[in-house]
Amino acid sequence: MIGKNYNKTHQEGQVLLITVMLLATAITIVMTVAFNTTTESQIGLLEQESQKALSAAEAGLELALKKVPGSSIILGGAGSNLEGITGQADVLSIYSPTFVSPLVQRDESYTFYLGTYQTDPPLGPRFIDTDESYFNGNIFLYFGEKACEAAGNPIDGAAVEITQVKRDNSLYRYLIDPCNYFHKTTASLGVTQGVYTVEDTRFSFKSDAIITANTKLLMVRVLYNGSKVAIVSSDTNKKFPLQGKTVVSEAKTDTGVTKRIQLFQSYPQIPTDFIVTGF
Repeated sequence: MIGKNYNKTHQEGQVLLITVMLLATAITIVMTVAFNTTTESQIGLLEQESQKALSAAEAGLELALKKVPGSSIILGGAGSNLEGITGQADVLSIYSPTFVSPLVQRDESYTFYLGTYQTDPPLGPRFIDTDESYFNGNIFLYFGEKACEAAGNPIDGAAVEITQVKRDNSLYRYLIDPCNYFHKTTASLGVTQGVYTVEDTRFSFKSDAIITANTKLLMVRVLYNGSKVAIVSSDTNKKFPLQGKTVVSEAKTDTGVTKRIQLFQSYPQIPTDFIVTGF
């Protein structure tokens, strides 16, 4: 009798244990599914809010690009089509004694503005023609990612052609040819090879001082290897006119998701065909 009761009790205990384990497993599965569903729902909502904030920031950016430097646009608010959004887009006025271009590909050019250029209505795009509106200082030009290689291997070299457009619309053109790859058919400017850094960008060549009095535009065409190009004022107290529009747009949803984007849009770039010559 005792043995039978023991076996029965033991079996009942095993059944109870198995039942508890199955119940725990079922609860774990249910909780896991519920957690994953909740997490996926939260992720989906977060993605929606993130896209909403990004779209609002981009809309603010587009509107701000039509404004003059120093302007601001409020995003969202009463009567706005950006429901559930708050934020602001600012057109910054950044004046600096240095400016580094984007990467300029081989045989392409970059246009630097040394005269004050405005695009605001109703007069439209124009240079401001006053003595104070021109940079009127000396600058250094930095270019080239690679130093000069062996003679007869110009593909590894570096050279730039510079065209200055003066206040009276006259042109002055010259060459900076540190590796001596050209037969000089135009005026040239001295240059020094070394290791230079401008705004965290490394360059191999620095020109002699360039006189820029009463210069509207400085167009630099890159020959051989593509390279960024930098202009640096010889006097750090003299800052260049604006080179374009820098816009910072930030939008925030009611749930706290924030997106911030920044864009630099250069003033019009002169087509390379306008300044191409042969050497």
